Amino acid sequence: MTRFIVAALAAAFATPALAQSVPQGNYAGTSADGNSVSLTVATDGNGVNAVTGALVWYTANCKGGSVVTNTGWGYGFDAPISGKDAAKNTTGTNNFTIALKMTFDPATSSVSGTVSTIVAVLSPVGPKPKKALYCKSPTQTFSATLQPQSARVSPQPPIQAVQLGRPIGR
Repeated sequence: MTRFIVAALAAAFATPALAQSVPQGNYAGTSADGNSVSLTVATDGNGVNAVTGALVWYTANCKGGSVVTNTGWGYGFDAPISGKDAAKNTTGTNNFTIALKMTFDPATSSVSGTVSTIVAVLSPVGPKPKKALYCKSPTQTFSATLQPQSARVSPQPPIQAVQLGRPIGR
């Protein structure tokens, strides 16, 4: 009987369900080039811990080399967290594509990973642009930490995007 109880306890403590879970809330940090990255971890529509939104600022060089865009997008999505890793998430619209790969550290309430972006920019900026430019940022690392409750924000609803900033250059 004692062996059964010891075996049952050992099995229970070895199950992933009892592993330390990723804390929910808003994570804020920067990418390697110093731009801001924010992620929201919450319970998704299926009742699972997931990354449910992001705000990613980035600098992207446009094809042709004369235009650099500094912009940011806030958007909602659902990337369930398995253990400490969130599934890769690539979100896009007809304006942008952002690819995130995230690894969480519940012990330090932090997340790190990589981010890359592609965006179309109208040129010249103004009421009558003549063309769209293809702009891409390099894949780079980022890190972020869980923010205090007072700093937390709600994620964008799924499939909505908000563009922030504007292109710089010609």
